[in-house]
Amino acid sequence: MKRETADRLLMPLSIVTIMACNFGAHHGMPLLGFFFLLGVIAFSLPFTRLKKERLLLTALTGFGGFVVDSILIAFGVYVPASPSRWLIPAPFCPEWIVTLWLNCGFMIYASWQKLADKFLFTAAVGFVFSLMIIGNASRIDLVTVSSPRPVSFLVVGLAWSVITLSAIRIAPHWFGSEAAGRQ
Repeated sequence: MKRETADRLLMPLSIVTIMACNFGAHHGMPLLGFFFLLGVIAFSLPFTRLKKERLLLTALTGFGGFVVDSILIAFGVYVPASPSRWLIPAPFCPEWIVTLWLNCGFMIYASWQKLADKFLFTAAVGFVFSLMIIGNASRIDLVTVSSPRPVSFLVVGLAWSVITLSAIRIAPHWFGSEAAGRQ
């Protein structure tokens, strides 16, 4: 298979990972999405030139998401349902949300070149994905969003935008401008 074909499959595979995170957490399997993500990584990594850098960006994005979402949870912006956890105790961010961030970091590396100069678009992507993911999680009782809900959604959206932007903006400094956008 060619790298271009693998790149085209990455977005649908990422969406399947997001769905596996929600489905798994909803059905008492909070690591299901993580195992799907491992499969996506195993599929995509052979087509990546900068393997270590991509994995580092994935891990750092996951860590940043973990810290920020743990802060949001600690301040009560939203509260994950207890059954959606397995290894990580409250008030920290649960596994399925960490997996969403790892998935984001893995995708960001593939989209680096396209997003590097699009500040507002990248922020909007982080914001919209937060609304979709946390909104869906709220509808299926994976999280309880605090009142007033619009304010909580705004806070989560802004936080997710900052993490997404940070990963895109800092990545060239981590790996050198020459690495940006290359897989």
